[in-house]
Order: sequence, then C-alpha cells, then structure tokens
Amino acid sequence: MTLPVRFRADPRRHSLADEVRSLGGIWIECDDRGVVHSADSGERDLLTNAFLHSTPFQHLLRVFVPGLMSAGAGATVEPLAGLYMFASVLPEEGPHGIGVAIFPTLQFAFSDDLRRLASSTAVDPGVLSQMILTRDPIEPRELHRIASLVRFAHRSERERAAESRCSASVGQQLAATYEELNLLYTMIAGGAVSEEPSAFLAMTCDELVRTIGVAWVAVRVRSPLDRFVQPDGLLVAGTPPVDRSVLLDLSTRLLVAQGAEASRIYPQGHPTLTFLNVDGPLVVCPIRRERSSNGILLVGHSAVDTSSDAQAHLGSADVKLAEAAAAHLGMHLENASLYRDLDSMFLGTLDAMVTAIDAKDPYTRGHSQRVALLSQALARSIGIDEAGLRVVHIAGLVHDIGKIGVAEAVLRKPGRLDDTEFAQIRQHPEIGWRILKDIPQFREMLDGVLSHHERWDGRGYPHGLRGEQIPLIARIIALADSFDAMGSNRTYRSGRPREQVLDEIRACAGKQFDPDLVGPFLALDFNEYDALHAEHEAQERASRLAA
Repeated sequence: MTLPVRFRADPRRHSLADEVRSLGGIWIECDDRGVVHSADSGERDLLTNAFLHSTPFQHLLRVFVPGLMSAGAGATVEPLAGLYMFASVLPEEGPHGIGVAIFPTLQFAFSDDLRRLASSTAVDPGVLSQMILTRDPIEPRELHRIASLVRFAHRSERERAAESRCSASVGQQLAATYEELNLLYTMIAGGAVSEEPSAFLAMTCDELVRTIGVAWVAVRVRSPLDRFVQPDGLLVAGTPPVDRSVLLDLSTRLLVAQGAEASRIYPQGHPTLTFLNVDGPLVVCPIRRERSSNGILLVGHSAVDTSSDAQAHLGSADVKLAEAAAAHLGMHLENASLYRDLDSMFLGTLDAMVTAIDAKDPYTRGHSQRVALLSQALARSIGIDEAGLRVVHIAGLVHDIGKIGVAEAVLRKPGRLDDTEFAQIRQHPEIGWRILKDIPQFREMLDGVLSHHERWDGRGYPHGLRGEQIPLIARIIALADSFDAMGSNRTYRSGRPREQVLDEIRACAGKQFDPDLVGPFLALDFNEYDALHAEHEAQERASRLAA
C-alpha cells in the first residue's frame, strides 16, 4: 500500500493523541491511580496542557480512573456537566497500557467548570472555550461509537509500536489503521447529513480511492435500490482500466456470482477478469442487509505498483477496510429506501386529501393545486430556500382540507351565503388544523392551514391576527388563494378578468394583504398557472358531460 503523502509530510499523524484531537477530544496516558505519566502534546496543544496542569482535573483523574478500569471496557463517565471520559486498558502493557480520552462538549465550553479549570492554570477561559469550539465538539450520542474506535486504535498503536522496533514497515501499517478510523468517521458523518444517496456513495468511493491508494473503486447496486444510482446502478470513482460498458458487464457478472457471500480477492489472471481484459487483483465486497444482497463494492488494483506482486497491496487490511465501507453503504441504502417509501406514502396520502377536497366541491376543481403552484412561486421569488418551498407547496395543497367538514349544500350553494352558512365556511381553517395537527409530516404546514384567511388589517378569521402576527406562510397562501378565487368560476358567479383581479390585489395591499408581498406577487409569471387553470377547466367540462 502506498503511504498517503500527508503522512510523510506530517509524522505526528501517527499519534493517537492527534487522532483523538481531530475528533474533538484529548488523549492522555496514566497509571491505574489516575497519575499522568506521558502525553503527546507538549507546548503544541494549549487545551491539553490546561487539563494536565489543572489541579482540579488531576483530582478528577485520581477519583474516576480506578472506577473506569473496574467498570469494564464499555464504561463512560461524565465527571463534570458536558465533559465525558472513557478509558482504554491494555493489561499486558502494565502501567503504560492505560489511556483516557476526554471529550468536552458544547455545554462544557460555556460552563463554570471550564472557567474554574482555566483559573487554576492561569489561562484565559475564552481562549479555552474557543479551542473547544474550533475542534467541532461531538454530540454525546456519538461517544459509544467513537469509544470503540479509539479503544481499537489504542491497542493497534501499542501493537504496532512494539513491531516498529524490528520492522521499518510498521509506520505504514499504523497509518492504515488510522486511515480506517478517519474513513469510518467520515462515512458516519456524511451519512448523517446526506439527503441524496448517490452523493454518499460517491463520497465513499472517493475516500476509498484516496485511503487505500488504488486506481479505481466502483459500486454496483441491485434493483430496486438502483434508483439511487442513475442511469444503470453503477457508480465509479478514480480511473478504471476499461470503459464503462466493460465495467458494467464485469460488475453484473460479479453481482450474480457474489450474491450475499463473503468478500474475496480476484487475483490477476482470474478467468472472470481475463475474459474482459481487466487488470487484477480486485477486491469484491457484498453490500447487504441481514442476509439479502443489495449490491457489491469493487476495489481495483494499486494506482502505483503494477508489478506481479501488486496483490500484496490488496491484502487483508484493505479487504477489512472495504468491508467496513460496504457495511455502511448497506445501512445507508436501506435507510434511504425506507425514507423514500415513507415519503411516497406521505405524498399518496396528500394526493388523496386533495382529491377529497375536490370531490366536496367540483366547481373548485384544481383550486388547491393552483394555490400551491402560486404560493411556491411567490415564496421562491422572495428567497425562501428549497426545504421551505416544499413546505409552502404542501401547505397550499391542503390549505382548504377543513372544507371536508363543511356541508356540501353550503359549499355548492348557487347563491350568496346567509350569516349561518358563512359562519360554517369560516370554520374550515380550524377544522383543517384539527385534522392535520397530530400528523408529524404536516407540522410545518399548520400555520398556513389555520391562518390563510387572516387579514393584514386584523379583520380576518379565525383569530383576527394583524400584520406580522400572521405567519409568513399564511400571508403567502392568502394572496394565492384570493387571486385564484377571484379569477375562477363559481356556482354563483363567473371569474373576473385578470386585470380586475390584479387591480383588486393592488388596492388591498396593506389592508387584506401583506404590502411587502403584493409587489413580488404582481411580478410573477402566470403562464404556468394559466396552463394549469385551462387543464382543470377542461377536466371539469369533461366531467359534466360524462355526468
């Protein structure tokens, strides 16, 4: 395996203290009484020195280290609010086999305990707080995972340190261990924030190319998960020795042959590789959940050494690293699939709701879709982000869901409503809010449902909110709703001409509508809306003829 350039340039990357520091923590070595006997920091790390030179912290070590050792490998303690510690113990190493990792969190960075620690070492607490924040402190829920990785790395460091006395190659082995830690941590972090599975797969493949030092890495995904990797379920990083069509053929053959079986190395000259003129060796790892196969991960030959002993560069350590990556890919794809299925079910429920609204009052067919379209266009024009645009669009679709609870005789009445009937109509925002309030997926849309009939001057309903008391999403929907209502045909009147509708909206700025939204609304391009409106009118005419 070729040693990454940054390891040669910065030998300190070999240190476990450096790796723990990169995760936001502090690593020290001590004896079973909590007395520190070594630390890889010196003057290079003010935060570590502040802890080591603090009398209160030395007292905490003497109190908690014996307990951590007796509690076993899985123990983690919180001696101060927001400060977590866990130990790694190697009994065969004697007094030099005890390490303690300390992880200060965001809570600790602003605590009185930090100020007391700083005071005992004559260090400005603001400096220590800033150093903690700069390290991007971890969340407490990440401790269990990181603890197991650090304990593994601790043992690996000791074993490789012993081997280094008789082998010059141990430095590279230790680097590979830490690269595995870095890769897994990067994958875990990327998987937590990535919303697009293909981006996570691409990041993982790029990291493997960089970490192992191979020419190429590829992922081939089975149906139905291949919907995440368009167009053919194959994602490639690096520079493979053959074109995509050959690689697709190869991955298909290996996918069928491999199934959910264990990982294996296909050596140079293997018949499957030779048949397609693909250079070996090649590591193939199944991507699976439980016993089912979701795909395979392919790790190509070394990017540097193409000699006959190149297989040495794809040994058990590389297979282990590839297997760990494949396991995370399997979990990520499974979770992404579940999320997409839930989202599809939610959208299906949403479509059923909108259909139910139209069924109650066929003369307003398509009104909800048109209000959703205009609301989203207005929200986009004022700079609302993509996540917010989705919320606005869905709120527009369900803003009249409460009309399900209004009598059809009132909704379809051809003449003007009397006071009692109008009072029923005025209840639909609250009815809609009660229908949706216990459905988590609609939580962000509730303001639009409840308040879209409030007026800027406070004369609206149901609560008579005024000005910016009215949620922005409701002010947006109110404009779109009124525009479509005035321009559409009803049982009791025909729609008004476009210019009259726009003049009415302009005249109601600061009265019925938010004056800051009227200008952007009037500047919208209504072509898409007009096309949708014409489609809905055609559907309505066809429906009446069929009846």
